[in-house]
Amino acid sequence: MLTAENKFESGKNNVVQGSLQPFNSIDALNDHYIALTRSGHAELVEKKIVPDIGPFFVTGDGTGKEPVILVGEAPGKDEVSEGRPFVGAAGKILDDLLVRSGIRRDGLYITNIVKYRLAKAGKREGTYANRPVKRHEIELCSEWLKAELLYIKPKLVLTLGNTALQGILRCVETGSPVSGSIGDIHGRKIEVSVKGESLKFLLIPLYHPASLIYNRQLKVQYELDLEEVKKCAQSIL
Repeated sequence: MLTAENKFESGKNNVVQGSLQPFNSIDALNDHYIALTRSGHAELVEKKIVPDIGPFFVTGDGTGKEPVILVGEAPGKDEVSEGRPFVGAAGKILDDLLVRSGIRRDGLYITNIVKYRLAKAGKREGTYANRPVKRHEIELCSEWLKAELLYIKPKLVLTLGNTALQGILRCVETGSPVSGSIGDIHGRKIEVSVKGESLKFLLIPLYHPASLIYNRQLKVQYELDLEEVKKCAQSIL
């Protein structure tokens, strides 16, 4: 059951709504975009695009100085309960990824495209279940992700699954057109730049580890992709 309360107090920073000026800290950045996203979420609820639940926010985990960003889809029940992304079952996925890729935990900033739980009413009263992301929610949250990229200035970004890939592609430009399908570009090193900015970094899209549960044939390819991540990390970090 979701019982976590989301506390938000508007903090002072030097950024006006919709701008991408520098923030004083990663916390100030998150406070700013929590306010914007809460407002946008309310509009989606009013238009009956998403259920009137939450939003239960879980922001990125890290200092904002890490050279690698890991982008997932959205927090789940355990993440909301603990207030951190990738804990519980998802934390085991993260641990395995770190071991196989050779990336140190303190060199990784962990975030999601949608930073609130994608919840719907559960079968029992007062409970919640996960639901698929809506396209409008990816659009709503893309500016927040773009702001994280500009603040952290990573050398490498890893996305897990299609939703994360779609979100990052809304924020970046590539030298040549790339497919938006994870099945076409998983494991590839792609040089990208943030739209309208000079910031450049490498992007490697990965299958979401949870997809291996439903399609065991992806396991071999996923492990090969992580070997590519390891080689890339060793060369740039």
